[in-house]
Amino acid sequence: MVRNKILASKITGLSNRLLPKATEKLSRALKYFPVELSGALPVLSLENSRSDHDAAGEINYATSLSAGFDLKAADDAIIPPGEWRLVDTGLRLAPQSTKPVARIRLGRTGFDVVAELQIRPRSGLAVKRGITVLNAPGTVDADYEGKIMTCLMNHGSEPFKISKGDKVSQGVFALAIRPHSVAVADKTRGEGGFGSTGH
Repeated sequence: MVRNKILASKITGLSNRLLPKATEKLSRALKYFPVELSGALPVLSLENSRSDHDAAGEINYATSLSAGFDLKAADDAIIPPGEWRLVDTGLRLAPQSTKPVARIRLGRTGFDVVAELQIRPRSGLAVKRGITVLNAPGTVDADYEGKIMTCLMNHGSEPFKISKGDKVSQGVFALAIRPHSVAVADKTRGEGGFGSTGH
């Protein structure tokens, strides 16, 4: 018991000495990492893309620390061995601001921080059935207004049957940085996807 008190005292003393120094160093470092937040932060969210609102099913995270949420098939489908299909999830991104999330500067280089939705395979389907997302990880840009589709590939030896409501992939919201040195072509994405801005 006495040993524990002595050890706790030493740890507290060490923390009291180190934390102020660490905070001071962090404050100095942040001076070289300025962040400019946009006026309206575009937080990506999902909504139904079809009139049959139950097509997408319930959207949730499996656990408190899950990075990805399940994407489900909105229709029945069959994918033969060695082939791929676009599977509708019944979802789309809700309208949001067209501004970047933030602007940051590293040294002399400026970057925009933009949001995206990544479409990734489900590990269980990949291991057990040879089913994966062909263009993994697929990127759904924040300005895409069309249906969210999953491009599923069947690497297995048997036809893969999909029923409405089956979990077919997973979605992960993420942030990406885009350097100001790369020009923006000023194209309008709208509902165009899968190569709509170029092959």
